[in-house]
Amino acid sequence: MEKDKSGKAMRATILVVGTLIALAMAYGSGLGQGNRAARKARDARDAAEVKLSMARTEVSARDAILRQLEARRQMHLALLALDDRNFGIAQQHLSGAANLLSTGANASLAGQIKAVSIVAAGDMGQQRQQILDFTRQLDSSLTLPPDLAAPVAPGTAP
Repeated sequence: MEKDKSGKAMRATILVVGTLIALAMAYGSGLGQGNRAARKARDARDAAEVKLSMARTEVSARDAILRQLEARRQMHLALLALDDRNFGIAQQHLSGAANLLSTGANASLAGQIKAVSIVAAGDMGQQRQQILDFTRQLDSSLTLPPDLAAPVAPGTAP
């Protein structure tokens, strides 16, 4: 009888230990899967942060291009105002162009533009030429990414 009790106790102990081992294995397996899911989530977050950083850089670059193009437009409007003998308006457009260019790679050009004072004159050729020179300087420094550049027709110079 004692042997029978001892055998039952042994079986109960083996059953309890086996159950505990099975529970520990199940817990470890779930923990491992949770770690994998957390690692995947961290990797996805890191990839999203890299994409966000790249997008911010792209937006910043495109903003700089936009500012240059708007400055170019302001100089063109200054030329049109000068042709119409609207000297004050021409000066305003030049000031606008200079403000747009004051930060970034064209800051020295902005300083040159700011130094110009449009005055009423009978012969506006010199003032007009000066604005055209500024426009050409800006054009030579402006590089558009391929997706923004105008297509060039076959047989024409770019």
